[in-house]
Formats: sequence, C-alpha cells, structure tokens
Amino acid sequence: MKFKILFIFALIFSSLPLYAMTRELDQDLISATVDKDIKEIKSLLFDAPKEYTPDTPLLTALMYGRTKIVKLFLEHNANANARNYYGGTPLMSAVKKAHIKIIKLLLEHDADVNAINENETALKLASWNDDSLIVNILLRHEAQIKVSDDEKESALQLATRFDRFFTVELFLKHIIRILDQTDDAETCHMWDQYIFNVLKKEINIEYHFGSSIKIINAFRIILHHADKLPLSRKKVESLTIKALGQTKSNTHSPTGEYAFRKSIKHLRRHAF
Repeated sequence: MKFKILFIFALIFSSLPLYAMTRELDQDLISATVDKDIKEIKSLLFDAPKEYTPDTPLLTALMYGRTKIVKLFLEHNANANARNYYGGTPLMSAVKKAHIKIIKLLLEHDADVNAINENETALKLASWNDDSLIVNILLRHEAQIKVSDDEKESALQLATRFDRFFTVELFLKHIIRILDQTDDAETCHMWDQYIFNVLKKEINIEYHFGSSIKIINAFRIILHHADKLPLSRKKVESLTIKALGQTKSNTHSPTGEYAFRKSIKHLRRHAF
C-alpha cells in the first residue's frame, strides 16, 4: 500500500514540469497569435514536444480570424473538434464570425459538422445569420437539416420561425435533391411529414369549399416550390395529403387534396 502511494506521488510530481511547459507554450503561442507573429509560432511549434497539441491557441486564432495561423495549428495536430469553455466547437466559432476560409479548413480536418452544444449546431448558427454561402458549404459536408439540439429545434425550424427566407429556400432545394435520388415512398413521406410538422404551428387550414389559409412567408416559399415538392410530384395519395384534410362524408365538400391544390392556385395568383 505504501509503495502504491509513493508511486502515485511520483507520477504526479513527474508530470508537473510537463504540465507547466505545456501551459507556458500555450501562453507563448496565444501571445504570438494575437500579434500575428507567424515566424514565432513556427519556431515554438518546431521546438514543441511531439505529444503537444495546440488546441487552446487554436481557439484564440479562431477568435481573431487568423486563417494562416489556424492552418498551422491544424497541421500540428490541433483538435478540430476541441470544445471551448462554453462547449462550442471551432466550427461553430468560425460560422458565428462568418470566416469562410477557416470553415473550409476545419471541415478539411474532420470537424464534426453535426456537433451539438446545448441549443446550437453549426447549421443553426448559419441559418440564424441567413448566410446562404455558409449554409451551402455545411450542407455539402452532410450537415443534417433534421439534427435537433437540446431544445428539440432543428435548423429548418429555426429558419422558419424567424423568417430566414433564403435559408428556408436552400433547405427546400436540398430536400428536393435528396428526393431526386430516391423513389422510396417512405423516404418521400418522411420529408413531406417533416416539412409540415415544422410549420404546423404556423398553419391554420380549413378543408371545405372556400377554405381559408393563414400562412407565414416560409410556407409561401414551400407553396411556391410545390410542383417540385414530393407532396405534389410523387405522392398523390400520400399520408401527408390525407393529414391535410380527410375526405368529408358530405358529398358537397371537396377532398383535402382538392382543397390543397385550390389553395396553391389561389396563393400563386395573389402572393406571387
């Protein structure tokens, strides 16, 4: 027992110099990053221990938008998914500040495009900013529209709720691309249902002749693309259309599908 205790103390004290060295190196690299002293950074990294990873300096470089320095740190094994004090990832920081080159660099170094931190994902941050260029980059790297954060709100839900029109339209086009690659009715229905579930709180539809619709602008965009969307393109008898309005027992009332198509016609005539 006594030997074990002595061994543990020996391990702790032997690691202290390495910890102190790492901490000092972090501070030196952070100072050089703030000063944009690339020559000094290269020198410090060259002399650094092999096991050293400049994760903390990387976060500083991101904060200041130092693209070349971010590249240097990533090339010296900085973790592209290192979390900051608040739990955010480097990719989230870069998206917040709209640093396109840094975003691309991080993705090239295996940054997790779908990482979640409390109420944030990289795609949600880009959606909030309505930044179509960044949204496109993230979607090309397989960012998931339906990934939900701890508040259970996805990027599409956020974009819709806050009228981020360009982003909503991009998401719809992305969904169309997904659907163009499949003939699977279940997949088509899943996306049908998802779109309408996202918007259900904003839609008030009465399915009888002379139906009235209260809509938000994001829903108008969906109707504008209705010919391309699976609900009209692939799924005449989809469960979504059934959900929109069941056939009435009264023969004078139109079916839900009929009312829906009539509404689209009306909206296109008056809203577009």
